[in-house]
Amino acid sequence: MMRWIQYPMMAKSFQRLVLCGMACLCTGKTLGIEPEDLLHYKIGNWHFRPHGSTSLTANDNIFFRDSSAESEALFGPKEGDVISQLGTGFQAALGRNDINTFGFGYDYLHRFYTDHSEVSSGDHAGQVAASIERGKVRFSTAHSVSLQTGIQGGNAQFVEQNDRFIFSDQIRVSVDITPKSDLYL
Repeated sequence: MMRWIQYPMMAKSFQRLVLCGMACLCTGKTLGIEPEDLLHYKIGNWHFRPHGSTSLTANDNIFFRDSSAESEALFGPKEGDVISQLGTGFQAALGRNDINTFGFGYDYLHRFYTDHSEVSSGDHAGQVAASIERGKVRFSTAHSVSLQTGIQGGNAQFVEQNDRFIFSDQIRVSVDITPKSDLYL
């Protein structure tokens, strides 16, 4: 408060700046770009959405080893590494809204280990989903399969990479009882 009294010219400049900013916000037009504007393609009722991701992680125990003295004597000390992950994929959906749709997708994630390049690996995942609504009854289903090729962990001197499949299936039937509640299986 004392600064504004000491510098009255600054106070008036600040007030003018705030008033001009408010006038621009009230009368001006704002434009923005959403990711969907660039990464959402439509062909008829088909919607395609490519996506990508990247991350960098530091892990102080990449082989999931115990820190006890007995474990270190048998399997060696804990080992750390910096892991770079690069992922890409796409989603495709047929339908005009989120209720009556059929969709599928594919994702690939590759892990690059800096000091332990022999355990660098890639994971694949595919999914299929559908949703149908008729009156008060809604049916939705989602199925996915993924192939994981990375290290699985455990106390071993040499950790092997294991190829493994993971399957997931979900089916849901719901009935609207009131506008704010439903019953589902």
